[in-house]
Amino acid sequence: MNNKKFMKYLIAIPCVLLLAGVINVFATATITIIKDSQPNTPLAFNFSANGQVGQNFSLTDNGVVGPDRITFSNLTGFGPANTVTVSETGLGSFYSLTAITCHSNVLNNNTINVPSRFVTIQLEDTENVVCIFVNAVTTAASVSVSGSITDEFGQAVPRTSVTILNTTTGETQRATSNSFGNYRFDSLVVGDFYIITVANKKYVFSPDTQSFVLNDAVENLNFTAASR
Repeated sequence: MNNKKFMKYLIAIPCVLLLAGVINVFATATITIIKDSQPNTPLAFNFSANGQVGQNFSLTDNGVVGPDRITFSNLTGFGPANTVTVSETGLGSFYSLTAITCHSNVLNNNTINVPSRFVTIQLEDTENVVCIFVNAVTTAASVSVSGSITDEFGQAVPRTSVTILNTTTGETQRATSNSFGNYRFDSLVVGDFYIITVANKKYVFSPDTQSFVLNDAVENLNFTAASR
């Protein structure tokens, strides 16, 4: 075989193998990440992706297709040595991650960890992986605040006006101490900052105001009155 025929033979082999599917030099994969917030919100949710993606990004599920998803195309790293981990790094206010689901047209070689808010994706050639991060509104825990109003001798002071202000939301609640001098507020949101104030035409209080961050139920938030 002369040199020209030999060179044509060498060139023809990979072409035949390529057509036969033995060699696929054009094989790529894609990863699509979708945000599903329930209900829809204009808030942005932040993500990071490592490996061959290597990118930080934000998604917003405001009910419009587009800002709620991102696709990484032409990925060529396959197998366990080339995994991509996508993590939700910042939650929108009042939302928590409730589920991560992934779908693939080849193999579903994905490891999902909802408590840690990530999925690790192992791609194969020609694979298209779609992962959906589902977030739902977190219902804030609520607790109570209670106490008593007494004079300097420890006697109950009824009919005292008690006002509690949630400075976080601006909401105000009012109560009046009963015949035993007791008052109580229910359904207060944990984590907010409150100011509670007492007033009675017949008495003065020192102090007449107490403020605090409500981390748990509070009892014995008491006030002492002195005659005017």
